[in-house]
Amino acid sequence: MKVRCSPDGREETGIWYHAAEKKLVIDMSRSTERKDVGYFAGPLDSYFERKNPRRTMEAPFELRPGEPLRLRVFMDKPMLEVFANDRQCVTQQVFPAARDALGIKVCARGGAARVCGGEAWDMAPARFVDARSGPAAAPGVLFEDTFDGKLAAGWTWLREHREAWRLSDGALEIRVEPGLADTVKNALLRKAPDRSRGKVAADLVVTFTTPPTNQYEQAGLTWYKKGKPVFKLVHEYIDGKTYIIPGRVPTATRTVELRLIVTADGFAAQFRPDARGEFQTAASGALLARSFAHCSRSSARSLGRRRNTMTHQPMPATSRAACTRMPEDGTDMARLIPGVALTPPVCRPLRGLGSG
Repeated sequence: MKVRCSPDGREETGIWYHAAEKKLVIDMSRSTERKDVGYFAGPLDSYFERKNPRRTMEAPFELRPGEPLRLRVFMDKPMLEVFANDRQCVTQQVFPAARDALGIKVCARGGAARVCGGEAWDMAPARFVDARSGPAAAPGVLFEDTFDGKLAAGWTWLREHREAWRLSDGALEIRVEPGLADTVKNALLRKAPDRSRGKVAADLVVTFTTPPTNQYEQAGLTWYKKGKPVFKLVHEYIDGKTYIIPGRVPTATRTVELRLIVTADGFAAQFRPDARGEFQTAASGALLARSFAHCSRSSARSLGRRRNTMTHQPMPATSRAACTRMPEDGTDMARLIPGVALTPPVCRPLRGLGSG
């Protein structure tokens, strides 16, 4: 069969049982026309380094003599799960460009096949209850900060350098300074929400007010455990170009909106250039249970003589920093904040904080 088929036939993802080769296959060769999406084999580094491209996801499978093929296919946003006769499974994420790529087809190649029946249904959102933490929390804004004259309660500084940050015109401005992952200055932290109780999203807009020039200059979101960084979603300058990390997705704009979505056991790192249009997923994967303790907004750069500046200005116009517990049905986070106007951030140079 084929799933996630666009009406014009340009996009489709194939699900095949190859009788002669005795294998179950998901065929992604026509799954998307997006240029920013690729499929790669091997460990996670293969994705980051864009090597070992692949067109299929395969698993060994053989029907017994006279046994019919029974496929159970689950589609949950980009996730595709295929179960064959209750004894083999293949999974893959697919990202069609067309929003209406929702069609399903039944087909055969190299011979005839008889369809004995089929049904389709909508899956209800999963509602898990953890005996230790209780039922999943209701969707809503967990915290927000307008940066209007002072920091809201709940923030703490990691290695604060007071002369290199300030609040100005309703935004937090941080001067980029030399530092490595575990020595970065002026990381603004707050305790991360309990992700075992539901999906959580942190949203931030990062703007380079002057073009970065030093290797590994970056700004964005970092997750910490016991004061040490374990994961980051940043806009980073590498070898003369800027990228979204993780995923190493090239960017051509000074402004990007970053959104980090975490669940009890996974994450999705998303972005959108100029804080407009559809969110793109740079990377996704599994997380160790309860591995993250704090979330921060920070900026850093490698050693160098020139000092560049950045403005951290999260996207919602009525809140400068926000963390939201998201509904399981995929409702967009911005819709949970009544009256929020999603507008591009304003770029402002840092004045009065020294020169370099």
